[in-house]
Amino acid sequence: EGLDMNLNWVRCPPDSSAVNSMLAAGLIDMALMFTEDAVIAAANASRFRICGTFLASPRHWALYSDDVEASPHNAAGDLGLPEELGARLMLNRLVSGNRADFNHLHFRNARYFTSCLRAAEAMRAGQTRFALWDAASAQGMIDSGRWHAVLHDRMPWPGMLLLATKEALYSKTGAVRGFIRWGQLACEEFKANENGEATLYLAGKYNLSLRDAEAHVNHMEWRCDCQVDAAPLATVMKLAVRSGDLHSSRAGDPA
Repeated sequence: EGLDMNLNWVRCPPDSSAVNSMLAAGLIDMALMFTEDAVIAAANASRFRICGTFLASPRHWALYSDDVEASPHNAAGDLGLPEELGARLMLNRLVSGNRADFNHLHFRNARYFTSCLRAAEAMRAGQTRFALWDAASAQGMIDSGRWHAVLHDRMPWPGMLLLATKEALYSKTGAVRGFIRWGQLACEEFKANENGEATLYLAGKYNLSLRDAEAHVNHMEWRCDCQVDAAPLATVMKLAVRSGDLHSSRAGDPA
């Protein structure tokens, strides 16, 4: 099917603030972002608008330990986290009474790491007791036996959204809709997993076993459409205000 548009992919740095800067500078028109990053970016910048859902499935997180007998009932010490907004919001969600089995957790400090490997090294050295990590990123640690999951939880919002500048939405409406339509087709093709290509891609990118990669393809809901449910996004802002990542005056309508 032909789509009348020019599409240029730009590989952005992993830091969401760098993506926001590229959007603000007009270097890119749209971005695929973790939902929490997109919501905070739109709340803080009037030029940005959330314009669609890319990954409807929520991200899964877990509390990990390198001790197979570890229990949240004896959780103490420092906690390792990835350097991202999602980790701070999940920690805030879990210790604020949303999960009864987290109510007794009292970590001394949160220590941030750039990778699972660095977090695992700190845990092995006794610098941290547990790590709260995105389950997909930590799967390699589970498969190798270095980490064991103690508790699981999922974010109560979709995994990824589409964020665009107001200028792009006004002046390039057709291209934006064309991209989203192209994204739908790409998602459908990916889910079809012809010849196991999607499985092999995920296995290589995230260091997953073929079984885990295939399960990931089968259970994730890549959607890529213009529909956005505003209710879960309000939860993002509420947690971000509580964690200090968003000023309360900015926590308005996320749509």
